[in-house]
Amino acid sequence: MLSGWRLRAVLAVVAVAMLTLSSYLGYVQELSAEDAQELVRAIEEAEKELISSGSAPEVALRLFTLEAPVLLTCNLPGVGPALAVYLTYEAGRYAKALEVVGSTEAYEPLGLSDAIRLTVLSVAFAESMYLTAVLLRRERWEALETAALVVLELSLIALVSAIEATSL
Repeated sequence: MLSGWRLRAVLAVVAVAMLTLSSYLGYVQELSAEDAQELVRAIEEAEKELISSGSAPEVALRLFTLEAPVLLTCNLPGVGPALAVYLTYEAGRYAKALEVVGSTEAYEPLGLSDAIRLTVLSVAFAESMYLTAVLLRRERWEALETAALVVLELSLIALVSAIEATSL
């Protein structure tokens, strides 16, 4: 059997592959013009509401408080991978919706914040699968290692929130 960190590394590679595939599958899905417009409109309304909540630091804090619970859920055994796959699938659908609508908004699917977010989701996905494997095999695990990874994930999501708040 693989040791803890080696297993985590293998699972991280699997996570990146699965999340990239999930995003691609969301992107290649057929969207009608009406569905695409509805999706883009909903995202734009959410952005406007977020921007109206105050200055860039306030927006960054609001973004962080919206994303942190979702990220923490992605670390849970069993539930985490499904949520991470869903999130990346929906990101792919949003990219497709922007294309269908012909939005002038430049969507960079691998912009800096998206690349960091994909990394964070991959780490959370891998940790969730690792915890699932440990629980199923009834092995001992170091909670401090998991806590350190969660702190790293939250730090990176705080960075993403700051980047996005300044770009809105």
